[in-house]
Amino acid sequence: TWAQQNLLYGTITDKNQKPVLDAQVIHESTERMDFSSKSGFYQIKNLKKGKSRLIVLKPGYKAIIDTIVIENENIQRDIVLELIEQQLQE
Repeated sequence: TWAQQNLLYGTITDKNQKPVLDAQVIHESTERMDFSSKSGFYQIKNLKKGKSRLIVLKPGYKAIIDTIVIENENIQRDIVLELIEQQLQE
């Protein structure tokens, strides 16, 4: 039989739907992580069942913290990152 990998995957884009490279995606309860590719794609395999936080970090963008629930399935979670507004120094 083919074992379920409980895969979490998706793409990370900005508000203009452009892919974001090297965003760090962390599945908190297993501490497994990946970085988004040039096309914005990420995947994290072999996740345990249950509820966990998904954390997405990229310098210059607002951090995303989301809750996901893994059962016996693969989950697609696409993320849109927002730029942090730069305060101009006077």
